[in-house]
Amino acid sequence: MRKLPILITALITLFFFACSEDSDFQDASTAFTDEIAEVNSATAEYSANAETAVATSLEEVDLIIDEGLDQYFRGLGKGRYGLLECAEVTVDTAANTMTVDFGDGCEDMNGVVRSGMIILERSGDKLEIGSFHKVTFQAFTVDSVQIDGVRTSTNITDTAAVDGLEVTQVVLTGGVITFNDTVSITRESELTRTRFRGDLETPGYTSLTGSASGTLNDGTAYTSTIVDEIYMTRECDLHVPVSGVKDLVAGDLTAELDYGDGTCDNLATLTINGESTEIELEARKVGEGRPHSKRGHGDKGRKGGKDHKGDGDKGPHGDGECDTDIDG
Repeated sequence: MRKLPILITALITLFFFACSEDSDFQDASTAFTDEIAEVNSATAEYSANAETAVATSLEEVDLIIDEGLDQYFRGLGKGRYGLLECAEVTVDTAANTMTVDFGDGCEDMNGVVRSGMIILERSGDKLEIGSFHKVTFQAFTVDSVQIDGVRTSTNITDTAAVDGLEVTQVVLTGGVITFNDTVSITRESELTRTRFRGDLETPGYTSLTGSASGTLNDGTAYTSTIVDEIYMTRECDLHVPVSGVKDLVAGDLTAELDYGDGTCDNLATLTINGESTEIELEARKVGEGRPHSKRGHGDKGRKGGKDHKGDGDKGPHGDGECDTDIDG
């Protein structure tokens, strides 16, 4: 990242111009402020992409687990997304365990590359209220994002919920997320995940509420809080949320990330200190500079999810002299 070089350049510029006329100093001060704003913007955009990569990668894990449980424990056949097609799956029904091994790396029919292992232990049928499963990762990577830690999901679905709707409390402990084998963040989170499988009228979707916290690669503490429920749908053929809002805080930086109104695209609005900018999200390609292609599928996604949710039953962002010598 360019944060340190930009700050050094700005500080040196401000120091030298302090020895000039007041107007020049004012210009330099303004330039310094602009440089800091640029640093904050770049940092916030990077954080926005990182948050998006984490959310979508963990959703991949949940969908893999859903397909595995449905196929191997509930006898429902292969999942519609083919997420286990290139994995070796080992199941012990007596011990209620399942291991999904993607080996050194395999690519599914949608072009997503996974490697490593997901190890699952469960207490019983996932549709039973109060049942849970625990997932441990062993060098598991989806595209450029590696996930470590332990993730526990507990069924908290309301008994009056409609068919096809599942609500779980998902807790990540000891989480470490590594991007491109170079940059790592720690993460602890507690989320509520609602999944609607879809029906003839409404496309399937996943929604999330809750918060996360941890430390960035440089040790800076951060928090991520969902202030408006986040929606994701595979109907859009995207690896990014299509609506919802997160508040991001890292050190002195505060930003709001708005994923939009449900339109199927990879655009979001990032707001820092009241200034809003439209950004193009890089789905699970943090730092690679290769954003996912924009799609033009209209208003699928959250629009369907919101309408479905809104029917009442379905559903759950010194001395004054200038010295030009610089010491130390």
